[in-house]
Formats: sequence, structure tokens, C-alpha cells
Amino acid sequence: MGSIQQFTTQSQSGQRDWNIRFSREIHNSEMPQFAELLQAIGPAPPLLNNAADTFSWSLTPKGNFTVQSLYEHLSGKLVWQFIPAAIFWTIWLERNRRYYRKK
Repeated sequence: MGSIQQFTTQSQSGQRDWNIRFSREIHNSEMPQFAELLQAIGPAPPLLNNAADTFSWSLTPKGNFTVQSLYEHLSGKLVWQFIPAAIFWTIWLERNRRYYRKK
């Protein structure tokens, strides 16, 4: 782990570029993951200043953490994960009810 500054270089013109060093060579099979990393962090490092880092919670408008926002976020995701299974189960039960009622 380290700061962003440890993974960047600055040219004489002041432009910052990523300077990511690995302890070993990257294998060809790892290139897609490395490309994903570069895409995730962006083409250029963020501008650095002397301001202190701060935490910001993306689930509330003011950026403050609340248990309610976390609960709503998690419960919403969990509900939507189970909806396809619930629909399938309901259709399966109804199909069986109709099929076996005929016999």
C-alpha cells in the first residue's frame, strides 16, 4: 500500500503519469487484469494537493454514513437478487398445480 504520489511521476512540464512498478514481470495471462486496473484508475492520476483526505459516503446526499442508508442499500440489492428465483418458483408451483389437477 502507499500513497498515489508513490505511483506517479511528474514531467518537467508538470504533467503527472502513472508509474506502476511490480515486484515481478507481468505474465501474458495477467494482461487483461492489468488492463482492467488501468481502466479503473483512469488514464491520468488525480491532481494532488496538500488537503487532508476525507471520507465520503456515496449513499447519502451529504456524504455522511448512516445505518439506514446502508440497510436500504443492502436490503434493496438482496431483494432484487431473489426476485428471479421467486418468479421461477411461483411459475413452477402454478404449472404443477395445473398439471396435476388434470389427473
